[in-house]
Amino acid sequence: MDENIAQKLRNVKTAVETLKICQNDLLSLNTNAATVVKFMQKGWHLPRPDLIISVTGGAKNFDMSTRLRKIFQSGLVSAAITTNAWLITAGTNAGVVKEVGEALNKYRYKNRKNGVDVPCIGIGSWGYTTGNEQLDCQSTTFSTDASTTKEISPSIRHRLNKITHSTRLNNDDQYAVRYYTVKEKQKKRCDLEPHHTHFLLFDDGQPNADTLLPLRAEIEKYCRNTSIDTATDGAVESLIPIVMVLVEGGLSSIRTICEALDSNTPVVVIKESGRAADLIAELHTCYTESENSKDNVYSTRLQTGLAKSGSKETKINKILTNAQAAITGLHEVIDNLCRVLNEHKQLVTIFKFDSKRHHGNLEGAILESLFNAAKFSDDHIERNR
Repeated sequence: MDENIAQKLRNVKTAVETLKICQNDLLSLNTNAATVVKFMQKGWHLPRPDLIISVTGGAKNFDMSTRLRKIFQSGLVSAAITTNAWLITAGTNAGVVKEVGEALNKYRYKNRKNGVDVPCIGIGSWGYTTGNEQLDCQSTTFSTDASTTKEISPSIRHRLNKITHSTRLNNDDQYAVRYYTVKEKQKKRCDLEPHHTHFLLFDDGQPNADTLLPLRAEIEKYCRNTSIDTATDGAVESLIPIVMVLVEGGLSSIRTICEALDSNTPVVVIKESGRAADLIAELHTCYTESENSKDNVYSTRLQTGLAKSGSKETKINKILTNAQAAITGLHEVIDNLCRVLNEHKQLVTIFKFDSKRHHGNLEGAILESLFNAAKFSDDHIERNR
């Protein structure tokens, strides 16, 4: 294909993505998560998923072997297609999120005739987004109502009301929107990954992506809630299953994983992707190998600075010591990480691409994690009877 034609096609796609971004760039960080999900449902009309896959990990570019990258990309998309899933990421064009975007782009190119796509939702920071002034659009295709906007801050509500009453774009107009292009990188900011289907951008006045972590967790929680109409009982509330996939990552990723496990969300860890993922994989091995042990390994480690007697404790302390050079601030989360891995080890699935357990099949690891989560939930209910 001629490079000029290819570039024009990429620009058209970016323009359409920009339209979707403009629909969702006016949310306050204080907006209630339930309100955000209602906003998504009314504006986007996304079909109900059967699974939510939340991807977290390295926010910067990192080294991953070519083979592992290929297996991760193909396996993630295959799992999403097979299970009718939504993908949720941080939306930035770097690190693991960039890998997700490239995976979707490859899938769409190979399957461009069948019209099947995977909803991929980026939840990001307005202030952290490079070139966000390009996204301050004044016409969109969604509508909302007073119940949706009442919890949004007054300064933002005025702008949202202008958008609410704007003219609906027709199909021809969709290709006339402004392009979102990033000509040069900005320090402490990141551009949006261009292959996502939707974005939610939140403005707290700060160029910091980490402030969104608690809100993203709440949004994912409320995305799981759904009601199904039945002929006999009317609307029945049910929870959509969710799984988190960890690739590489640092301190923020560890905090995210701890919150997920405390919420009984299963986690698939991509071993050999680096840093946080490798640390958790090694610790998980220690805890599962001694599952029947009554030793309380995670307590008071930081206070004493000394390993207890016994090979398991010594090994865990050595793993943590080695990881501190690669993960800044690890000491802040060590106790909590060890606690959740000890208490929720059954919810963690380690994926190693060359292991005999999964035979390089990430989709199988994701499905296994869902099975383990269901079993963990049943066991928990049984113990509390």
